[in-house]
Amino acid sequence: MIWIWFGVVISLILIEFISKNASAGCFVLSGIISCIMTYFTDIYLLQLAEFLGVGLLLIIFVRPRILKRLEVKKS
Repeated sequence: MIWIWFGVVISLILIEFISKNASAGCFVLSGIISCIMTYFTDIYLLQLAEFLGVGLLLIIFVRPRILKRLEVKKS
């Protein structure tokens, strides 16, 4: 299962480089945490729930700050 999460992380990194809107970047971190979780549990639904939960929390709380910083640097 770790190879699946590793593939998801690599795919999301490529998507983030193409889109540059900081959405996929939030899920990259969530995917890395899911890779680590494979060493502690084999329950796939728990890993998926963590992936989606952490990714959505990062989008809600961190993404606006990242976009604000990027706007400041562009000006």
